[in-house]
Amino acid sequence: MNKGSKDDGFWNNKAEFWAQNVREGMDVFRDLYSLPAFLSFIGDIHGKKALDVGCGEGYNSRIFAQQGAKVVGVDISKEMVLLAQEEEKKTKLGIQYFTTSWADLSRFKNEFDVVLSTMALMDGPGYEDALKEFYRVLKPSGDLFFSVTHPCFLPPGYVNLKDINGVSTHRVINNYSKEGPWQFTWQLSKKADKSDARSVTSTSYHRMLSTYVNHLLKAGFSLKEIREPLPSEKACEQNPRLKIARDVAPSFLFVHATKP
Repeated sequence: MNKGSKDDGFWNNKAEFWAQNVREGMDVFRDLYSLPAFLSFIGDIHGKKALDVGCGEGYNSRIFAQQGAKVVGVDISKEMVLLAQEEEKKTKLGIQYFTTSWADLSRFKNEFDVVLSTMALMDGPGYEDALKEFYRVLKPSGDLFFSVTHPCFLPPGYVNLKDINGVSTHRVINNYSKEGPWQFTWQLSKKADKSDARSVTSTSYHRMLSTYVNHLLKAGFSLKEIREPLPSEKACEQNPRLKIARDVAPSFLFVHATKP
């Protein structure tokens, strides 16, 4: 495993599985909740040179490119990058993909207007090293936007409590101050009753909110905004599984910072 990035062995083994599920729309929390909210959060990126860190098989990279950004995607998983490159040959959006750790972006100079990272930084170690690299490759006044699972509400060992109908109505929070790796299991499912569910277990790296913010400031960034998005009413109607993020606690944390 390369220092400071996701577990490349795990994601290499899961590359085909992940790409298939993402492209089939099995990740409703992404499609109906986190991604629409993140696109609103970052605003207009047309004409900007963007680095997509932890790009995986390129799903979000393609959306950023369709919005007019000149996109470069990087990921630690060689197999994920190969899938992204194969898709680029079909769609021809002008995206370049490279296999590298987010702690080693030495192939790039300070050339990017914006660094984007969607639901990746909680999947590996080296957050502090990543921020140093993000800061270095950004142009002056460049923007960093990233999203992670919410560290306050999805820490190691959290438990959802359900009513007699199986609907999650409360969440018990444990081990918030216990930073480091832990095994995280989630389910990919289009259906509200999860009858089509496919489970995935991977290693996540929990950090307290203060760790996310303080390392950002230590790296030299100016914090602009923190957002805790909620799923829309329409999204909750489309898939009631999302109601837990609206009624109990938000699932994601968004951060916007700038390089002075």
